[in-house]
Parts: sequence; C-alpha cells; structure tokens
Amino acid sequence: MEEDMCLVGMSCMDNNSVDAYCSGTILEVTKGLVLTHASILYNSLSNESHLFKDLHNSSHVIGSRYFPDAKAIVTFQPKKVNETTKSVSNNGRFHTEILNCSNSQTTPSLAHYPADILGVFRVDEFAKTLQHLMPNSEGWKFWDTSLEDHDIDDAKVNLLLPCFVLLKLQEWCFEKETNTVTRPRGMLQSGTPVYAVGTPFGGLSPQVFLNSVSQGIICNTSGSLILTDARCIPGMEGGALFTHDHHEKRKLIGIIVSSLCWKNNEWIGLAIVCALPAIVHTLKLSLVSPHDRVQSKQDVVPHLAQAMNCVVLVKVGAMWGSGVIIDSSEGILLTCSHVTKEASSRRVKVRIGLGNQGTLWHDARIIYRSPSGGVFDLALLQLDGHQKRLPAFDGRKAACGIAGDECFVIGHALYGDEASLRPSVMAGVVSNVTRVNNIPVMIQTTCAVHGGASGGALVSSTGKLLGIVICNAKDTQTGASYPHVNMSVPLVTVWPTIQQYLKTKDASVLEHLNIQSNAVTSLWALKTTEPFTEYRSKL
Repeated sequence: MEEDMCLVGMSCMDNNSVDAYCSGTILEVTKGLVLTHASILYNSLSNESHLFKDLHNSSHVIGSRYFPDAKAIVTFQPKKVNETTKSVSNNGRFHTEILNCSNSQTTPSLAHYPADILGVFRVDEFAKTLQHLMPNSEGWKFWDTSLEDHDIDDAKVNLLLPCFVLLKLQEWCFEKETNTVTRPRGMLQSGTPVYAVGTPFGGLSPQVFLNSVSQGIICNTSGSLILTDARCIPGMEGGALFTHDHHEKRKLIGIIVSSLCWKNNEWIGLAIVCALPAIVHTLKLSLVSPHDRVQSKQDVVPHLAQAMNCVVLVKVGAMWGSGVIIDSSEGILLTCSHVTKEASSRRVKVRIGLGNQGTLWHDARIIYRSPSGGVFDLALLQLDGHQKRLPAFDGRKAACGIAGDECFVIGHALYGDEASLRPSVMAGVVSNVTRVNNIPVMIQTTCAVHGGASGGALVSSTGKLLGIVICNAKDTQTGASYPHVNMSVPLVTVWPTIQQYLKTKDASVLEHLNIQSNAVTSLWALKTTEPFTEYRSKL
C-alpha cells in the first residue's frame, strides 16, 4: 500500500524552497504518473494568471507554459520491513538503552524524485455535484474557519476544489514487485469499510507522517462525490481512499479532495472524496474498463440495508430532521420533539424511500411530544392514510450496548429533501452509557452527528436499534460544536412505555416518557452534581 502513495512538494517560484505540499497517488506505476490535488497550487495561483482564467473556461489545461519556474519533488517511502516477522534483537538490553547509546541513529530513509507537471484538470461531474450539495450560499467552507477571512480567497478555493494535477516522475525506474493499484468494480455502498492513506500536515515531518492510514466507512455518495468519516488531516488532499474485496485485495476508489469541511461555521468531521472513475474519465486514460465504472446508483452494505430503510425524513416547513419507524402496520415512528416544534402552525410531512417503488410523502399527526425542556426529547408520530406495510425496527430486540461496541448513526444529516439522498451512515463506537439507578438514560458515541440527524437511529453492528439520536455537544460560549460527542435516548428504557401504547392505543401512557428526575435532568443538561470546579466554557 505505502509504495503507491507519496508526498508531493511544489515550488512555482525561482527558488529552492517548497511553497506547498499535498499527498499523491500513483495512477499508472509503469509510466510513473502521479496524481495530486490542485490545492497544492493555491499559494502560487494569482487571480490574474492565465491558469486561473483558463481553468474557468476549460476543464483540462495541459502544458508546461503555465509553470515556467515550477519545480515538483515527489517523496516515497521505501518498502517497509515485514513487521510481523522482523523483530529487533536486543541481546537482553532494553530498547531504550540501545537508542540512548547508539552513535549511528538514523531517521527513516525517504526516496525523492523530481517530476514534470503535465497539466491541471477539472472533473466537471464532480464540480456540479459539489455546487449542488455544498454551495457557498448555504454556508459551506472548505478551509479552517479559525483563520481570518482576508487570509483565504474563496474564489481560488472554489476553483481548485474539483481540480487535480497530473505529474510524471523523472528518473523513474519501475520495479515489478511494486503493487499496482487496483480499481473498484460495482457500486459504492454506504457503510462499506474504507481506509484513507495520506500525509497529514504535508511537509511538516514526513519521516513521522508519510503515508499514514486511517479507517472509517462510506457515509454517503452522490454521483462522483463520496463522503467518509475516515480521519483526514490537512495535507492528506491528493491521498487515496481504499476498500477491500472479498479476497482482501485492496481497491482504490477515490482521491481525497478536502479534509476540512464546515457548514455555517460548524465543523462537519467528514472528508470529501472524488470517485476514481470520474477522474480517469476526465483524463481520458484507459485505466478503467466500462465494467469497472463505479455506478452513481446508491446501495448499502447488507447488514445496514434494513436499518436504513427504517429511517425516514421528517419535515416541518423549511426545517427537517430524521425519524425511525417502529410499527410497520400502523405507520408509527419516533423522532425528536424539537424536530416538530413548528408543527403547531405547519403540517408534518414524512418522506419514505421504498427502493424500487420510489419515494412517498405522507402527512403525519403527532401522538405525543415531550414538553419544552423535557428530559427525553422525543415525539411519536403516525402517518395519515398509511396503507403499505413498511420496514420497521423491532423494539423487542432493542439493545443498549456497552462502551467500546461498534455502532452506527443513520439519519438525514446535512441534506434535506432537495438533495434526494438516502440517509447518511456514520460509524463509531459507544463511548459511554450513563445510568441512573442502573437504568440507562443516555448513550454517548463517537459517530459524527450533524444537523438533520436528530431523530435518527443509533444501531449496533448487527443492525439492532440502540437509541434515538438527540443532539451533539456545543460550546454555548464559543459556538463550537463537537460532532463526535453526541447523545441518544436508549430505546430499552423507553420501549416498555411505547410498547404499552402500541398494544392499548391509550395515548395517556406516553406521559410516562416525560421523566421527572433531577438526576436525569442534570445529566442531560451536562451539569455536575459533584463538588468539582466548573469550567467557564459550558456545553
């Protein structure tokens, strides 16, 4: 894996210093073709330059005339020793002792190759999807929002985001044992495990960070755009996103485009990836056969498919959230009370995706809604005119989970009905289960939770419903949000009450969901009942 990845440094000035770094991926090992992201050109690109103007008018700019003084250096990591079989012989001495007394200490060796810039190109299909799903007008940013606005040129960022740079290595000697990157076959599936490979922080310390690996899943796809929760750090742009087939053979599925992503100054915690076939198609290189093209049709991995079908989009006016179907014959679903807070003056609409049968909209009425400030922020809805039998979670199989368990959050995060996307899937683990009198009252996870996911499903690795997603954490003083710190109401705690309603249809029993407990209220308000010193910043 490491032999096909690299670090690209570029200087477009007539000096020996490097202006910018990005990760890189070998597209064609026999020809020494390396692909990196065009953000590497940001520091050297002027709004008045020919390249800037020509990229606006053409999807493919070829020729060294745009880079008369440019110098590119590509850094590789030599093949690693097989760490599973190679061990250090210390002859009974501590490793630290050997390191301290050694006079021949060396840092990991790196191989450097000069490279020619063949051209810059824009993936138009990807650019259109970006503009549709993440327009600047809706508060999307792809750089560190902690920087002052005058430090960032939005026009350059937006121009370079769907663009890539193709390089050709000089003095490149192809070695047969180097692994050739394989290509994906079939559809990209939400929930598929993936791993990202790149160099965090660019040229900061390649001996430490070169070709670092992080793991996650595909959260959602639209055309050639892939969203993943695999950890990506600035400098990993141009790096690769891989998956494995049933034979554990790796497959390159895309190139990392943006590691930082904000909406309305809220960090999203997802990385943006451009699917490989769209890049290759733009390049017009015969690296991928028509049968190997990644289809734009969305699919999900089998163990999450049923769970995703049970999650719906709940819309009240212009606001939306998620909901979870818990009774298929009666069309009853759980969501958050705050998702329906505008329902007194507006209708509640529910969008249900039924696969090959298309998408259906239903009106819904509120059976129960927790009062403002209620501990468990829940609402129970019933679809009007419901006739079809719907996929639903079986509450009798509800579980709670324990710290460290793998889990997934499924919900319509970030995108409403106008995007026509299926629910997104975020992976993580149960980080804590808070109990009062040994009864679970809150489940905390590391899954990335964003606006729109409220009312969605927290499920186990086997697809069992663990809880209803309520919120993520937010600093009320700075406004900073923490997507990977989030809370859900445990289903096992509220299910007996809901089950009694489903049997009796007596709505008064649902009042038991309005918990009257100072201890539980304090926990959900993130207030301490212990004599600890309180921090000034409140969540």
